[in-house]
Amino acid sequence: MVCAFAGSSNQTFFSQCNNKNKLYNCLINKLIMKTVDLCEQGIREYYCSTASGADMLCSEIVASLKNNYPDIKLHAIVPFHLRPDNWDTQYEKRYKDLLKQCDSSICLNEACQSEYYSNRNSYMIDNTDIIIAVYDSKNTADRTESDTLSHHAKEKGKEVIFIPFTTAQ
Repeated sequence: MVCAFAGSSNQTFFSQCNNKNKLYNCLINKLIMKTVDLCEQGIREYYCSTASGADMLCSEIVASLKNNYPDIKLHAIVPFHLRPDNWDTQYEKRYKDLLKQCDSSICLNEACQSEYYSNRNSYMIDNTDIIIAVYDSKNTADRTESDTLSHHAKEKGKEVIFIPFTTAQ
């Protein structure tokens, strides 16, 4: 069985997070517990989108669990090869570090076009069994995107696990 992560790209929340942020730590703990639970159930293949925000955080958690579960496979599903020039330096470094920790990278397109993000999401849904949807429960756009993704996944007979979090203090 294969699991994929999809989630919030709330830049404001994720860019301000650190170990002192209780909401961030709560989200990390939820994600670690769910991922360890899936590992204990025998799930060893994980697809990540490498997008900023929750997707990258989930990918980094899976990569960190490789010490305890050395047979875990982490696959980056990249929507396009040529990356935008407007990425900040910190994100670019995390992205490159994450790709080094992945067992494979699947690039779906050469150039950057916005519709390729939905192609990536469809690819992950079509090629996995379980989707973990991480969304900001206070953000309407996040909820709408998670609802759309989960509807598509459920139409395909996939299991969807929701991990809500809140950015509200």
